Amino acid sequence: MNKLSDLQQMISDAVNELTYPEHPGQLYEPISYILSLGGKRMRPALLLMACELFGGDVTKAISPALAIEVFHNFTRYMKNGTRM
Repeated sequence: MNKLSDLQQMISDAVNELTYPEHPGQLYEPISYILSLGGKRMRPALLLMACELFGGDVTKAISPALAIEVFHNFTRYMKNGTRM
């Protein structure tokens, strides 16, 4: 079983490898910026922990974990707009 810090590092590494389409920049630039700020990455780490708990391959669950992190940050941005 991986440690929480190991799972968080796996997520951070995967976030750093994310690429976004060039257009529409107004959509992707804020998401890229918010994700670059870092954080605990608890939501995706919990997904990876659940994957391990049920005998899954954590490396195959990284994409869904990233999807949760991107969606969470996108909804935060949309809720708070430019106040972030």
